[in-house]
Amino acid sequence: MQKILSIFLLGFVLFACKDPYEGTTYVAYDELPVASYLNSRSEDFSLWVELLHYTGLYSTFNLYTDYTAFVPNNAAMEKFMKEQGYNSVTDIDKEYATFLVKYHTLHNKVLKQEEFSSGVMNWPTAIDEYLSISFGEGGLTAIYINNTSKIVELNIEVTNGVVHVLDEVLIPVVETIWDRIDSDRFSIMKDAVTATGYDALLNKVQDTALDLSSGNEIIRRYYFTLFAVPDSIYSIDGIRSLDDLKSKIGVEQSDYTNADNLLNQYVAYHIVSQRQSYDVLATFQDGVDSKNINTLANKELINISKSDNGIWINYDETVETGTRFIPFRNDITCKNGVLHEVDTWMPVATPPTTVIDWDLSNYADLAAICDYFQSPNGRGGSGTYEKVVPEDEVAAYYWEAIPLTKPDVITYVNNRNNDGAYYDCKFFDHLEISTGAGGWVEIKTPVIVKGTYKMTLYYVSYLSVNSAGEMQCYMDNDTKLGSSFFVSNATATRYSNKVLVSSITFDETDEHTLRIVGIDGKKLELDYIKFEPIN
Repeated sequence: MQKILSIFLLGFVLFACKDPYEGTTYVAYDELPVASYLNSRSEDFSLWVELLHYTGLYSTFNLYTDYTAFVPNNAAMEKFMKEQGYNSVTDIDKEYATFLVKYHTLHNKVLKQEEFSSGVMNWPTAIDEYLSISFGEGGLTAIYINNTSKIVELNIEVTNGVVHVLDEVLIPVVETIWDRIDSDRFSIMKDAVTATGYDALLNKVQDTALDLSSGNEIIRRYYFTLFAVPDSIYSIDGIRSLDDLKSKIGVEQSDYTNADNLLNQYVAYHIVSQRQSYDVLATFQDGVDSKNINTLANKELINISKSDNGIWINYDETVETGTRFIPFRNDITCKNGVLHEVDTWMPVATPPTTVIDWDLSNYADLAAICDYFQSPNGRGGSGTYEKVVPEDEVAAYYWEAIPLTKPDVITYVNNRNNDGAYYDCKFFDHLEISTGAGGWVEIKTPVIVKGTYKMTLYYVSYLSVNSAGEMQCYMDNDTKLGSSFFVSNATATRYSNKVLVSSITFDETDEHTLRIVGIDGKKLELDYIKFEPIN
């Protein structure tokens, strides 16, 4: 009940048409909260302050909470109003004006310059959209939001957060990935996407489904990544039409919507489920300079690697060539993900074996039903977010629990950031599995390149055996991975790991099935499995 009340109050404060705190001023010590601070600099922010009053959000921005406010200065507002044909702030539709203010705001997060990194931010705005950060020539003196608005004043600390001043108004992103490529610059890729039927997918933002276990409606939000090839890049290889592309690939059959069709494979190869910003793609573990990521093409992977001269896609060391991200045309934010323009036509390639960190919760259909997913701040703050996974809602999960009607077999946990046991969890989350004694859960692995690997499980280990259970793992039903063991220890609650098997060989590049058997049925707090190639 307290959780529901908190959500209701937050919604009331941020989304009410009338300011619930009108006429109330909040001043802490000798400093000022966001709105009062902006009002104190009327020569710079009078138009934005007027917008706050007009939308009924002025006093809301003086609340004792945490905000990151990206605030356009008066020059930016004047330019925006002139371009949009507004003579005054009150000419702006009030609903759109409110949307605009919230789009410039992160709530429950103070994001200072020292946390900035290139790519899509990990924290959503107050309307659940994501901004991106990029750096131009000059580094910290040339920081841009959404590749358009330059930050001209950084880290203005106020009593309830931080203000960053912009030289351009951020126009809310309404274009989907499909909208972005539906242009003359991408006519060939657009035709290929349409022919293969992926246009509907790249235009999808959200849908609803029924949670059969609770009877409640679930809103599913979708994100994708597209590696987009402009026409100018295709022309370098003599590709000037869809027919030229089909000829280049060697397409013979005309059923382009068939997943085995070569054109379909090519298009699907350029699409990744979930949002993968440049910063995420360009981040590697210590000592590792290559990784493979799954695409929508069946059993096909993209390799991302780094060398002395930058980040590459499908880099071939023998000829020292590969695909690069086009500067300032990567991390193009879309309503349903992100688009990266690339500098080759990027054919399907065979990837090398690499270290794989298989996050047991990193699935698009799980992310689609979670309010908080892989957030470094849990529920936007220090609280833990938990989501019981409804049966049949995540395609990668299948289970038989004891009893069969057990409701909480898998729970997604976005960890609280102030719990030491969870500091090392990959992507700030893990799965809590509770099968009942003798029950089991099966999880589909990502595509693994054929080869021999060492497998290590990483998990949260509780002190008391009463809090953590015994488990046994199998691969592809019949390959037993070591002996059973307790996911607990005798010293302290901590983050731990266990080598499941020192050597396992996969004869084909494919996805596989891991079966986790709950020997005693107690809880298993599992994070990820590392596959390390054995040469």
